[in-house]
Amino acid sequence: MKYSYLLITIPMILSVLSGFAIVFIYFPIWLVRRYTLTRVRKAVAWFSLAGLLACLVFVVKYALTRTEIVSQSIWVWPASIGLGALDPPGSATTPGLLLIYGLTILSNVGLYGWIGLLVGSVGSRKGHSARHV
Repeated sequence: MKYSYLLITIPMILSVLSGFAIVFIYFPIWLVRRYTLTRVRKAVAWFSLAGLLACLVFVVKYALTRTEIVSQSIWVWPASIGLGALDPPGSATTPGLLLIYGLTILSNVGLYGWIGLLVGSVGSRKGHSARHV
C-alpha cells in the first residue's frame, strides 16, 4: 500500500490538534469555571488530565532511571510510538527532543480527550427522542 503511512499520520495530526485545543483552550476554561460543567465537559477534562499525567509519570520515570519507556508505556501512552523519532539515542538536539516529547504528550491528551468525549456522551441524550414523538 503506497499510502499506508497516512493511517498513522492522520490520526496523530488530529490528536495533536485536539491536544492543543484541550490544553490551551479547554483546560483554562475548566480551571476558571466560567461555563457550566456538563457531564460531557467533566469527562473530557478528567480524561485529558489523566492522559497528561500518564505521560508525565513515564517521562519522570525515564528521567530517574534512564530505562526505555516506549515498550512499557504503549498501553497508557499510545502516542509514545512517536518517540521512535528519537532513534538512535542521542541523535536529536534539545529543541528537537522537546518538540517530539511535546507533540507526543499533546497527542496523548487529545486521544484521552476523545475517549472522554465518547464516555461522557454515552447516555447523555437519554430520553431525548421520547420528547419529540
